Amino acid sequence: MHLTSQQSLTTSIRVLPYITVLRFDDAKWQLATYVPPAPGKQLDSATVVRPDAQAEELTLYFGGPWFHGWWSIGAPEPGTYQWRLRYTDGSVEEVSIWLPESIFTSIERPVPLTPLDGDIVNTTQPRLTFHVSGGAQEVYVRLRKKDAPLRDEQWFRVTSPGEFQVPPGVLEPGESYVWMVHTINGKLAFPWTEAQSDEWEFSVTE
Repeated sequence: MHLTSQQSLTTSIRVLPYITVLRFDDAKWQLATYVPPAPGKQLDSATVVRPDAQAEELTLYFGGPWFHGWWSIGAPEPGTYQWRLRYTDGSVEEVSIWLPESIFTSIERPVPLTPLDGDIVNTTQPRLTFHVSGGAQEVYVRLRKKDAPLRDEQWFRVTSPGEFQVPPGVLEPGESYVWMVHTINGKLAFPWTEAQSDEWEFSVTE
């Protein structure tokens, strides 16, 4: 595995990875790692060793100011994760992070409420309602046209508990949309966690 950005080939880093635990649905989890740049070494490749001793080669992207990579797991895997970072000068550095089981069990997924999945709404500014746990520090509504690529998705920061009014100019009459709720929990702690709801669909009348 090599870095995917030309910029990343000339950017130095230090061994200080962060990890995020994301819960996508009841049986799908994802772990993401972030490594901040710092003077000293140039990263060539990286491997993470999971608690079951399985090693995964990570593709690290340079997103400025972080290198980041992620991998999916089918079920929570508490235990020790070890990063092996290899540099262009041939040196290798390792760092371990312990993820307790409580990290996984504490993540509650948000739940969409209205409009119901498959509903038809008669306004281009519908009110979306949902339930989120009390531990969520940031809440977002993610919205895009049905069948549109994920890169076209819009993220809206929620400021009213449990509801979001779609602003003018976002929706078009006669179109169908998918939406979900995304929460960030404990971002000021380490590691932080994130969760997302099921994806629901609604259509706007002509």
